[in-house]
Amino acid sequence: MEILTSRCQQKAKHHLSLSQKSIALSHLKSKKQLEDLLLKRIGATQQLEAVLRSIDQAKGDIEIMAAYTTSTSTLKTILANPALDLDHVEKTTEEMAEVMANQEEVDSAIRVGGQVAVGTSGEVDDDELKRELEAMVNDEKEAQAAAMASRVVEKEKEARRVAEKEKIVQKAAEKPAPTAATKEPARESRETGADAEAERVWRERYEEAQQRTKEEKERAEVERMRRQAKMAAE
Repeated sequence: MEILTSRCQQKAKHHLSLSQKSIALSHLKSKKQLEDLLLKRIGATQQLEAVLRSIDQAKGDIEIMAAYTTSTSTLKTILANPALDLDHVEKTTEEMAEVMANQEEVDSAIRVGGQVAVGTSGEVDDDELKRELEAMVNDEKEAQAAAMASRVVEKEKEARRVAEKEKIVQKAAEKPAPTAATKEPARESRETGADAEAERVWRERYEEAQQRTKEEKERAEVERMRRQAKMAAE
């Protein structure tokens, strides 16, 4: 539409430049009619858009009213239940309050009766609680100190046992191999002077020394035979 009005405007100017006023006037008239038609169409479009918006709004209003109607009907049905009758609700709440009050009075009476039976007033002596707490703390500290002292004593004993074992092992390593005549007295002395663990360590070291001596003798014998064989071959 705008293109047509622009063309009419250009044609009117062209014919006016050629001194053809009647033709130029006709083109201007066409241009004016086209502009009026455009305005009418724009107005109709805007009116239709407004109608469509109104239709959508009316549909929404219908849905809202339907929801209101359903909710109202449901609420009326629920409120029609005899349990929700106003008089019944007030009566029930009053009875519940009365029952709760009675229960509290019974509980209080039982509690007071129990205190009288055991000879207590029910009051808590804060000073007595503090003294009891302090006694518990002191007992805990004493128990921890005793446990620590016990651990220290055990460590000292263990250190002495280790030192004694090391001394016995060192002495055993320095002693010559026992003979048949001295083996029995030495064994009795070890049993009385050291524990079984020290004796076991001593025996292991003695056996290892004997094994090393035997291996050295075997190597020496092999070397001697090898030398003899070499000399015989030469």
